[in-house]
Amino acid sequence: DQPGYLGHWLRFMESWYKPFATLDQAVLQGGRTNMYTHDQAIIRQNTLAMHNFASVRGKELTRFLNTRSCTTMLDVGCGPGTYSFELALRNPELRLHLLDLPAVLEVTREVQKQYDLPNEIQYIPKDLSTEEIPGTYDLVLVSNALQAFDEEKIRSLLRELYAAVNPGGSLVVQAQYLADDHLGPRWPIFVDLGCMCFTPGGRNHSMDETQRWLNETGFTDIEQIRMSIFNANSFVRGYRR
Repeated sequence: DQPGYLGHWLRFMESWYKPFATLDQAVLQGGRTNMYTHDQAIIRQNTLAMHNFASVRGKELTRFLNTRSCTTMLDVGCGPGTYSFELALRNPELRLHLLDLPAVLEVTREVQKQYDLPNEIQYIPKDLSTEEIPGTYDLVLVSNALQAFDEEKIRSLLRELYAAVNPGGSLVVQAQYLADDHLGPRWPIFVDLGCMCFTPGGRNHSMDETQRWLNETGFTDIEQIRMSIFNANSFVRGYRR
C-alpha cells in the first residue's frame, strides 16, 4: 500500500454498518448484536484496516512515548504491529515481542515487510483472553484492547501485565479515551457504541478510570498523555518500582 492509503480502513468502516443499524437492539437487549468472525480473509482485512489507522497515529506516538531507556518491549494484542514498528524506527536497539492470535500475526508479518528494521523481533501467538502472558519486559504496550473486556477481566489482565513489567519498567495503555463524564468526544463515543455491538461486556473508558485501575494494581508515577485535544489517541503510563 502507498503511504496514506486508507482503503482497508474504509472497507472496515463499511462493515460496521449492519451492526450499527441494529444498535437499538443492543441497547434493549443489553448485549452484542454481532461478533467478529474467525474467517482468515476477514481477519486479514480488519488487521490491515488497523494498520491504515495506526500508520498515522503511530507517528504521533513516537513523538510522545520515550523508549530510550527500554531494551525490550511487549506489544499485547499487537494487531498489525504498526505502533511497535514505528517505535522501532526511532530505537533500533529496542527488541520487539509481538503478541496476538496466530491468524492476526500472519498479517503482522506481512506488515513488517513494509519496514526496514534492524531490530530483533519475536512473534508470540497467544489468545490474550485465555492464555498467560510470557516473560518480562522494560515496556509493555496495550493499544485499543482493554475496551473489549468487562471490568473484572480488565483488572485481571492488568495484574498479569504488572507481573510482565520489569522493575523500573512501565505499562502504556493507549486508547481513544472518553471524557470523564463519558459524554464525548465523538470518536471515543463511536468506539464505545462499537463495543456494545461487538463485545459481550466491553465498553470504552476515560483516562481517569484507567489511571485508577493502574494505581490499584500497583503502578506508580502514573501520567496521562493526551496526543489530541479530542482524545483521538492518548495514553496512560504507569511504572513498576
